[in-house]
Amino acid sequence: MKKGLIPIGALIWGFVFTGYADANTCISCHQELDEAHLTAPIEGMKLDIHARRGLSCVDCHGGDATAEDIDESMSEDKG
Repeated sequence: MKKGLIPIGALIWGFVFTGYADANTCISCHQELDEAHLTAPIEGMKLDIHARRGLSCVDCHGGDATAEDIDESMSEDKG
């Protein structure tokens, strides 16, 4: 029975993470980049304790994860 829980959990996490990516320009932008060192943090975040606890990129790096403007989204000003 435990084997069935893993795929279900992964499926649920996929839906949650996909919705989060739509609302988070850090994730949606970095997913589209071609450089591995810029996409790796997004892949790692899927199972990261920080994301599971509700922290996002801007909580440490600053910026605005809802901004479409690249300069505003990457600003180190935490608002």
